[in-house]
Amino acid sequence: MQSILVCDDDKQIVEAIDIYLTGEGFEVIKAYDGFEAWSFCRPTRST
Repeated sequence: MQSILVCDDDKQIVEAIDIYLTGEGFEVIKAYDGFEAWSFCRPTRST
C-alpha cells in the first residue's frame, strides 16, 4: 500500500481528500500545517 501525505490548514478539505484517497486504496497521512507535515518527512538513504 502506498502512503500519501495530505497537508492543509482546512480540516474539512483534508478529510474529503482522505475519504477519496482511502477509497482508491492509499494510506493517508494527515497534517494540518507545514510544521506538522515536516515532522512526517524523513531523509531516505540508499547505500
